[in-house]
Amino acid sequence: MLGQHQSALLYQRYGYPINQDAPAWRYAITHLFTPNGIYGAWGRLGLIGYTIGFVATIPFFVLAEVYIDLIAKLIGGVDIGWLVGLLVSGISYYALSRSLDVASEETAIQSSEWALGSLTAVPLSHGEDKPLPAVPA
Repeated sequence: MLGQHQSALLYQRYGYPINQDAPAWRYAITHLFTPNGIYGAWGRLGLIGYTIGFVATIPFFVLAEVYIDLIAKLIGGVDIGWLVGLLVSGISYYALSRSLDVASEETAIQSSEWALGSLTAVPLSHGEDKPLPAVPA
């Protein structure tokens, strides 16, 4: 949940109120850059959802003066394939992601936050490049 300070900062920057009851999105940041991490090198479920959405757009294809598929012809050549693909991909990914192991992700998030919390930031003065400190092992 966002703290009062973070909520005020987001309101100030983006100009809209933040719902305090909405869950904060958290990720295991250190796992994003590790091919063997919990997210893997490729987002398998995302790629499957994308493929399902792409296949669903085929009947709606309109390639200017090259190819117009059946449903696109029936609706007067209007290209709505992008909309169909967006909806089908989103629904497919949502359905597929319900099988994700949230408990193991939470463990990874906590270890990632601990690892990142042990780092210290070094402020850089304008125009002067200083090397970052070594990351503790």
